[in-house]
Amino acid sequence: MTMRRTLAEIFADMETVWSEAAFTTAEAVGIAVDDPDDPHVAVAVHDGQITYIGISDGMLRMPLDQLQDMLNACIFNAFSLAGTNQ
Repeated sequence: MTMRRTLAEIFADMETVWSEAAFTTAEAVGIAVDDPDDPHVAVAVHDGQITYIGISDGMLRMPLDQLQDMLNACIFNAFSLAGTNQ
């Protein structure tokens, strides 16, 4: 049995994470996606911790080193955005 997730499901999960965390304006939050027009990797950070990582099924078929680079870039960008929101 394979688990296939659509991008809409991934973003719905992200919205749930944000809602459950009940963020206040004083908390540092950041979110980053690999491509705003066609996102396949998404990372959310809150208060210095990664709270969500979403990866589409299609990304899992690419070479591991490329996926690692994409994921690391999104993590870096999410933390960078969280730092600018403080």
